[in-house]
Amino acid sequence: MIDELNVNNRHPPLWLLIYGLVIIIFGIFLLAIGSGIRVFLIITVIGLSLIALWLYLDIRNEKQKTRELYVNTTQACICLICKHKETNICLQQKCACCLIIKGDVIIGHHSNDPSQ
Repeated sequence: MIDELNVNNRHPPLWLLIYGLVIIIFGIFLLAIGSGIRVFLIITVIGLSLIALWLYLDIRNEKQKTRELYVNTTQACICLICKHKETNICLQQKCACCLIIKGDVIIGHHSNDPSQ
């Protein structure tokens, strides 16, 4: 259930890495058949930029995964407003009174302080 709430659990698109590698190999092939160093450099820069973009997206995704807090669904909800008995019900109904939301992602639940 927590995986459904955290949207960014996917890896970056693999086609960026594959296209980058194919473009670099194509540049090496063009250099081998004698097309010139300028063409090789231009194509290699394009391939390296695709690989760098893939690496950036992968690192950003890993940082987001480490920043996410997982809600303990075994705790009891002691909110005085919604009066749910379990945190699961709060998560399903997305109670605004006791959930901590950042953007569209639920990152926590107020279960320690009943005044919140």
